[in-house]
Amino acid sequence: MDKDFILSATRKIESLCAEKSLEVSEVLKRAKLSARIIEDWKNFKVEPSIPALAQICDELGTELSVLFCDGAPKLTDEQQDLINSWKTLSLEEKEAIFHYITAMVEIQKKR
Repeated sequence: MDKDFILSATRKIESLCAEKSLEVSEVLKRAKLSARIIEDWKNFKVEPSIPALAQICDELGTELSVLFCDGAPKLTDEQQDLINSWKTLSLEEKEAIFHYITAMVEIQKKR
């Protein structure tokens, strides 16, 4: 993994923890990772694995892509609520909602 990415990812993890008033060590513990793993990554002793990064993101309630996307727009609470609700739906429910939204967009275009 690229060293710049590793440093960026660890900074983002620390920033997300701070935003959520969480201690990095507590997030790592809940993710069942070593309390020193972030320091080991920063010092390039070991490379972060995708599963480890995903576990941390899960504990932070964010998507793994946040660590890979530089300058990605921050979602509003409403947008995040929609995404969280979307994740709970069945495939059939998602398809129905997608068709409904597509129909609504088409109606708007005709106005």
